Amino acid sequence: MKNLILTLLALIVFLIGSNRSLAQEVLTVKLTRGQVKVEKTKPNELVALLLSEGGTGGIIVTPEESLSFGYISSIYAKEKKELPNLGYPTPGNMPSGIELRVVFETNIYDLPSDAWITFNIYQWGAVGMCPYHRGSVICGCSKEYLNNKCA
Repeated sequence: MKNLILTLLALIVFLIGSNRSLAQEVLTVKLTRGQVKVEKTKPNELVALLLSEGGTGGIIVTPEESLSFGYISSIYAKEKKELPNLGYPTPGNMPSGIELRVVFETNIYDLPSDAWITFNIYQWGAVGMCPYHRGSVICGCSKEYLNNKCA
């Protein structure tokens, strides 16, 4: 009986520990000016779409660095159930992700495409996150996409 209780306790501790380890982490995403959308009518605001693998629910975003972009006034992040179709083959439904809107104190419209900014992002269940953009549509994939696989 004592062994059974110890085994059950060990199993409960293991399950709780493994459940907490599933995406209980802050992910870092580096965005370049070429991966974000900045409209001429809102030159101090960027919009970025992020592919969130396994993420759902609330999102917490903090800037890590904004060396090229300047000071941030506000950050808004919301979950998107379906990201827009970028012309790449996708299995089943369109992937879900995050729409990130950041307002700066200065004009960022004319920044070069290689200017960059880094964000720390937490979303419940997310195990991976990357910019959702024509040049980086799949985390870790090169720019070439052939036969439903990274080339």
